[in-house]
Amino acid sequence: MTAGNWIAIAVPFLGLVVGGLLYVVQKYLDRQHEIHRERRVLYREFVKSFSSLKTAIQRAIDSENSFYLYTELDSVLSELAVTAPDPVVQAFDGIREKLIDSAQYAHKKGRSDEDYAISKQAMLEAMEIFRDTVSEMRRDSFEGTKVSYSNVSVSVLRSIQELLR
Repeated sequence: MTAGNWIAIAVPFLGLVVGGLLYVVQKYLDRQHEIHRERRVLYREFVKSFSSLKTAIQRAIDSENSFYLYTELDSVLSELAVTAPDPVVQAFDGIREKLIDSAQYAHKKGRSDEDYAISKQAMLEAMEIFRDTVSEMRRDSFEGTKVSYSNVSVSVLRSIQELLR
């Protein structure tokens, strides 16, 4: 066999191998993109669910509504626990307990000033966890982000704290 014959055989074979490798790489990149897109949808659902529940608790709207909103948030958190990277999952650790504490004291029959203070403090702690969680979600969604949600929302937390006094 001549060199020309070997080249005629090798070029298509090499093209097949390179094409196969490119296909595998592209499938991997497409899957990574799809996972990231799914996470961003869950991140938006988390923000929306948290905000709705926070409002219901702070306004001491009926406990049945708060329970419904809590189950929505809990569902989103459960999905995030499966799909989100470790820093995001670690950031929202404890938020469930703080929201439950806040709701229990906000909806307590014959709520005292002490109950109100406990509810308010638990909500502020939940909001700090929320802030840290959103910061981690932002880092996951936007590589190299310079915006820190925790810096932005400190003033918002203080404003809300003033309103709750």
